[in-house]
Amino acid sequence: MTPKAKGPELSDLFHRIAQGHTWLMEALQTVLEETGSGDVIRALPAGQDQTRRLDARHIRAFSLYFQLLNMAEENASNQIRRHMEDADVAEKGLLEGRVRQSEDRGWLRHMRDIELEPVLTAHPTEARRDVVLAHTRELYQLLVERENSMYSDRELKMLQERVVEVLEKLWLTADVAMDRPRVASELEQILYYLSQAFPRTLQWMDERLLDVMDRLEINRDLPDWERLPRLRFGSWVGGDRDGHVDVTAEVTQEAFLRMNRAALRGFEEHLQKIQSSLSLSSRLISYPEGRMEKLLSELSALGYEPASAGLFDEPLVLECEKILRRLPGAGTSGVYRNPAQLRSDLVDLAEVMVQAGHKRLVRHSLLPLIRRAEVFGFHGASLDIRQNSQTHEKALASILKSANLIEDWWDLSEAEQDDFLNREIRQPRPFLPLNWAVEPEARLVLEPLKVFLDHHRIWQGDGQGSMIISMTQKSRDLKIAALLQREAGLLGSHKEGWIPLLPIVPLFETVEDLKRAPQVLEEWLGEAVAGRLLDFEAGQKNWSRPRMQIMIGYSDSAKDGGILASQWNLWQSQSRIHELLDKSGIQARFFHGRGGTVSRGAGPTDRFLEALPAGTLGGDLRMTEQGETIAQKYANPMNATFHLELQAVGALWVTHGNPAREPEGMMQAAARLAEVSRGQYRRLLESEGFVSFYAQATPLDVLENARIGSRASRRSGVRSLEDLRAIPWVFSWNQARFYLPGWYGVGSALKTVGEELGWEELQKLVQGSPFLRYGLMNIDTSFASASLPIMHDYSRLVKPDSLREGFMQRIEEEYRLTQDGLNRILGGDFSRRRPRLSHTLKLREDALKRLHREQVQLLEEWRQETEPQQARMMLERLLLLVNAIAAGERSTG
Repeated sequence: MTPKAKGPELSDLFHRIAQGHTWLMEALQTVLEETGSGDVIRALPAGQDQTRRLDARHIRAFSLYFQLLNMAEENASNQIRRHMEDADVAEKGLLEGRVRQSEDRGWLRHMRDIELEPVLTAHPTEARRDVVLAHTRELYQLLVERENSMYSDRELKMLQERVVEVLEKLWLTADVAMDRPRVASELEQILYYLSQAFPRTLQWMDERLLDVMDRLEINRDLPDWERLPRLRFGSWVGGDRDGHVDVTAEVTQEAFLRMNRAALRGFEEHLQKIQSSLSLSSRLISYPEGRMEKLLSELSALGYEPASAGLFDEPLVLECEKILRRLPGAGTSGVYRNPAQLRSDLVDLAEVMVQAGHKRLVRHSLLPLIRRAEVFGFHGASLDIRQNSQTHEKALASILKSANLIEDWWDLSEAEQDDFLNREIRQPRPFLPLNWAVEPEARLVLEPLKVFLDHHRIWQGDGQGSMIISMTQKSRDLKIAALLQREAGLLGSHKEGWIPLLPIVPLFETVEDLKRAPQVLEEWLGEAVAGRLLDFEAGQKNWSRPRMQIMIGYSDSAKDGGILASQWNLWQSQSRIHELLDKSGIQARFFHGRGGTVSRGAGPTDRFLEALPAGTLGGDLRMTEQGETIAQKYANPMNATFHLELQAVGALWVTHGNPAREPEGMMQAAARLAEVSRGQYRRLLESEGFVSFYAQATPLDVLENARIGSRASRRSGVRSLEDLRAIPWVFSWNQARFYLPGWYGVGSALKTVGEELGWEELQKLVQGSPFLRYGLMNIDTSFASASLPIMHDYSRLVKPDSLREGFMQRIEEEYRLTQDGLNRILGGDFSRRRPRLSHTLKLREDALKRLHREQVQLLEEWRQETEPQQARMMLERLLLLVNAIAAGERSTG
């Protein structure tokens, strides 16, 4: 038996982190000294000055300290993965690792059946400004360059100079934006990923997957472009108008336009680069007889005649020229009407080259272009439109009043409203003539839909996503959405009747909504228009059977019922929906609305997929990537490749491989854990005085002034816990180191079920259950970031004392129960079972303590300050502290 290869030790990782961070900090010290801030370095961890108050310069230095540490950790992890591959040690979640897990390799033949769609959203969880992100990306690339062992001492010194230069720009760039960023700024960031970062990452991932499949001789009879997973990207930037008044119809139109321009420009530049390299002579390659004559005829029709005789000898250059001239916007007739036509021409050229024996050239030159056309199309991503169900109903009421059909929709009983909707959903005619003047409530909804209609007329659906209904509670919410599309003219014809042109996607968010979801879907599918819509989409996308997309929200369900209740109700809801749809011959396509923290659905991708209910994934993974998680996962090519491969391989393994199954007894235990934890969590939130305690003990009031996203922190502006978005809810607790949404109620649940079932039996169940183990490991991560002493520091801001003492006693009791329960179930103390994360937290703790101490003191002073100018100055420092603490925690919300 071949001995198992040994990979790098954890000590190797820790050494690399320390080495990289020290190198970057030396450069920062140079910058501070040269810009007259040399004294600042003494306030940082391990510095001599640990007692003085922190001014803006100190806080910004701490923020940079954390950013450099994060960068060093990311680079060290990537380099360790490289060394693992050199040592023939495979990472479990990647393709090589999964292959080694199984003797039967048949599941690999299904790679092409996998469909992935990361959806980029711009929720306000990215605390850093766009320009800071750009400088950070540049700095990271220099850190990666330092890994080049071929550099001489002189070259390394020159590299260090470049690092100092970028750090100088970072140090002299304001951390806090003067104004709340506009949607256009968020769109600029998304376009960078879609047009620059992701195409490069896609090529790297494809090469890695093909390398493994080549070595195993998997699907070698297929061309490379038919061996790779189907991938596309989605976006909400410019389409998500749920509580976001700035996302107007004009903003949506601009988003479509800029996405289109960026995608086409990126493809054109890529194709031109390839064209310049394909200088193969027709005298030296086997170019099909008669093809040149046809090619020249096509070029002539496009208004192009070769300028020199030499080009006639380079047919591949001319082939690329034909494709360039057929791109939309090239100013010629005969342009591609959709990306499928572009891909078809590229595949045709690739097949000619493969037949001529140039498979290697195809893989490295044409395959990336074929994939770019397939994955990014003419818009880079598909733009979803999202709005709240209540806003939709208000729009409908306004339309019916304008049409003199129903004077006041709200005077009708619910039964009368349902009867009306059931009659109308069968009719193809609108309530009003097209472009009829309507009230603002209706314009708010109809005008963006008309933008989608105009876009559809030109692009036949390319770049067009779905219509997502936030807070879906009843089937009527989906019927109203269909009628609003009809009213905007966004409807098509089907052999059996009319259909809305945009797929209608319910979003189930709260615990109660998740429980009702199967009933809502069953009622919706009872309408003929729903079946026609599913059939139409399946035909468009060549699906073997209809798929229905259902979005499930991780954030609001956790805010509503606590972390365990959220996870369990999400699991149950998916299982029941899958069973319901499967019986009707429909595949459930779940859209996972995950955030960047554990209480908002975050966690290791491969384990997240393994923990899903059996059969619910179906090889089709759509999930959100929000805020700071976009930069954390995808800003750097090596990291981005790792995360995309995890998604592709995870979806393949769970659907066609041999993932672990849930043990008997899991469902009963999970249900009881969820029940107890939710009861404990809700009792806390519903206690008299809780909102006052929460508002005083966390910097929520500072976050509501933070300019880190274009969206407001509340849906309607009402100051209530229900109206508060999940992001500031989580962000505020994290800033004060409570991390309460990520663990509260878990301790009571573990104690209750551990005593009822027996601790050993519960531990055995958790160890054998992908769902329970994934959930508790995530909670373990979140809980480890909480700090009881720092919680007490913030709680001193709460008045009166009786309010503070009452809530802190309850929180501390639950904290102790959670700590004990996690240790008993997961084994040992945290530092032993999670040494890597423990090390990461320890590296940050001293610096974070300084910042928390400053934030508590400054919060107290700011809340008491009555002079407006002084209060504004304090707020600016508090916003800097928010950024610095977020950088240290690597999380906002």
